[in-house]
Amino acid sequence: MGLTAGYFKGFVFRAYASYNEAADGVKTDVEVWYRGEVNLACFAGFRNKIVSVGAEYNVMMNSGFVNDADRNGTSVYATVNLNDNIGLYGRLDYLSSKESWDKISEGMAGIVGLELKFGKYIKLSPNFRIWKPSDNSIKNQAYFYMNASFAL
Repeated sequence: MGLTAGYFKGFVFRAYASYNEAADGVKTDVEVWYRGEVNLACFAGFRNKIVSVGAEYNVMMNSGFVNDADRNGTSVYATVNLNDNIGLYGRLDYLSSKESWDKISEGMAGIVGLELKFGKYIKLSPNFRIWKPSDNSIKNQAYFYMNASFAL
């Protein structure tokens, strides 16, 4: 279920909630209790012809249907249209879990790139991505990508 309030002078606000049913109260032989998974999210953004910016906060309770396996994430993103054929974009995400139960997934991810339009049907997007785990024993990762879109 979601509710969107918006598009007032370029601003939009959205709240979203979902519940995925599980076999509530089921206990496995390794003492793990299963519960329904709950997702809550809120978003605020602004867009005009030149720039779009947004921020989002997400909470997932009972991730993977495991009781108290909660995590939350924050994302911010922006796009700047430099002209009709070139856009610059970036995104930053941060994920954490309750009492660090999912240390391997916790950390910061970022991306920055260009979108280049070659006519109506072809887009190329060179971009740089980074992953910085919260756990200092896991090595940072950095990648260069080239995304391509060919439409008919």
